[in-house]
Amino acid sequence: SFRGKRATMEDFYDVKLTEIDGHAVSLFGVFDGSWGVTCC
Repeated sequence: SFRGKRATMEDFYDVKLTEIDGHAVSLFGVFDGSWGVTCC
C-alpha cells in the first residue's frame, strides 16, 4: 500500500484465523478508507 494525496493512510486490512468443527477457517478483509470494502 502507499499513501496518496491525503496526509494519512485511511486503508486497513484484517485477518482472522480460527477453527470450526476441526476445520481451519480464515477470513480476510481489505477496507478502502474512502470507498468501503474492496475485497473479502
